[in-house]
Amino acid sequence: MRSLLIILFCLTQFLAHAQETWSLKQCIDYAYEHNLQVKQSEINIAIQQERITSNKGQRLPTLNGYASHTYNFGQRIDPFTNQFANTRVQSNNFYLNSSVSLFNGFQTKNNIKKSLIDYQIQEQNTEKIKNDIALAIAANYLQILFNEEAIKIAQQQMLITNQQITRIDKLVRSGSVPEGNLLDLQAQAASDEMNLVSAENQLTISTLYLKQLLQLDSISDFKIVIPKTEMDEKLLVSSTPGQVYDAAINIMPAIKSSQLQIESAETNHLSAQGKRYPSLSISGSLGTGYSGLSKNTEITGVSLDEAGQTSAGEQVYLYNPIIESSKKSFGDQSADNFNQSIGFNLSIPIFNGFNTKTAMEIAKLNKDAAKLQLQQTENQLKNDIEQAHIDAVAAMKKYMATEKALEAQKQAFEYSKKRFEVGMMNSVDFNSSKNKLANTESQLIQSKYDYLFKIKILEFYQGKSLEF
Repeated sequence: MRSLLIILFCLTQFLAHAQETWSLKQCIDYAYEHNLQVKQSEINIAIQQERITSNKGQRLPTLNGYASHTYNFGQRIDPFTNQFANTRVQSNNFYLNSSVSLFNGFQTKNNIKKSLIDYQIQEQNTEKIKNDIALAIAANYLQILFNEEAIKIAQQQMLITNQQITRIDKLVRSGSVPEGNLLDLQAQAASDEMNLVSAENQLTISTLYLKQLLQLDSISDFKIVIPKTEMDEKLLVSSTPGQVYDAAINIMPAIKSSQLQIESAETNHLSAQGKRYPSLSISGSLGTGYSGLSKNTEITGVSLDEAGQTSAGEQVYLYNPIIESSKKSFGDQSADNFNQSIGFNLSIPIFNGFNTKTAMEIAKLNKDAAKLQLQQTENQLKNDIEQAHIDAVAAMKKYMATEKALEAQKQAFEYSKKRFEVGMMNSVDFNSSKNKLANTESQLIQSKYDYLFKIKILEFYQGKSLEF
């Protein structure tokens, strides 16, 4: 029983998840969390954070240790005993070195500043990617809404045609109207069915595109929330392209990124100029070593050796000390060979093959290029906003005109329907009137969602979220 309850609970959760409806905000939030472009950009932010840490670490002293274990063969001078050796000699070296830069033309300071700016640039680039994804999702979301409305229109057209088929079939059987009218309606029913299948296919395709944008694999029955949309023209009346641009220039990540690129280039130029100045550092070291030739010597006695006779015939003797030697231990040599050093290092650039001059010129050109890029980005933003405003105005006018056309087409269809029902209109003209109504209804929902999307783009440029 317990296992059955667990299975039922899991099945319930799965079905609830599979049939979950998604709002536009949920789609955008999910994409922000799972989209591969966003994840890659976030990794780039983390990489830039590590570069900041690395550049800050240049202010700290360095500390490095070295060790060697060497066997030497052939004649050489031992560095610890200063004696000639012509046999195999074992030697060891142990060394600690530390240094810190005192001045390097402010290069470290500017490198840190540049890495901080580059971190902000990467953040803005990530925001731009998110904005592009949000707009793409919103466009696909509205396309799904349009396709669902198109299915409803197609279903309604099928219903009207089937109702007429039922009525005309009775009239044909009674001999009131010719059979051709029924055949025409049956052909129209087949056409309506084909339109419905086409609308359903378009819905499937647009849903697939949105799922691919969200990178959804596990949800088979994907549905979106049908928002309550109200059409108005307040935004277009109250906001001019200039007003939208004034708001967008302060919040669009592409603009912020271009502005930061100029700061980064200026800082890089200062860093390149720092190579012209002398650099000063202080360093110190500790070291010791061991040699297989180093020995301890000790006089253990004296030997009396004959050295010859004097002119008078007296014997002469020499006293020679008896010396014994042994290898000096590793511990004794480590203490005896222990050495320390400290020093200041001054490097003055005089000529380095024009490397410094070239680096400065390249940095200056990059700074000029960054300024031009900002101007180009600002111009592009201005052009995009002006185009978006024109598109929104045009979409509004088209929507309002289509509303009027639909109202007139409905009246015309009702009139055609009455005439057809009393036999004053043939089936061809009736089907033509019905198709005109369907086309106008389709144009209305298309212009409605196009108008809504254009308004949302203008709102987006002003920092408002893409929500219905």
